[in-house]
Amino acid sequence: MGGIFQSCTSTHLNAKAVGANGISGKLSDIDDAALQAIKSGIGANSAAALKQVIQLSFSIDDLPNLDTFSKTDAFVILYEMKKQGNKTMKVKLGQTECIYDNLNPHFVTNFDVDYHFEDT
Repeated sequence: MGGIFQSCTSTHLNAKAVGANGISGKLSDIDDAALQAIKSGIGANSAAALKQVIQLSFSIDDLPNLDTFSKTDAFVILYEMKKQGNKTMKVKLGQTECIYDNLNPHFVTNFDVDYHFEDT
């Protein structure tokens, strides 16, 4: 069984599996092929290769009761910080529904947000 496992993980098969020879010469393994693909910018541009869409959902536990005659009515507003020149601005991405009279709300609204890897 060891011989089968070794042949499946050899660098020769890994490079062939991702088409490494077609990317840029000979690459030794699948990791080199993936790094080369990111550096050369598969897709529209290389920044697209370092981006993933993630889904955010929110819930709150033990919210302080700040209303006088009932419990707190909770909602969440999501902002993104965007740089424009030397200024940083808040841009509203969305808002959840308002959950009335609940100190432990679980919001139904989710947000799809671009996550940029290695972005400062």
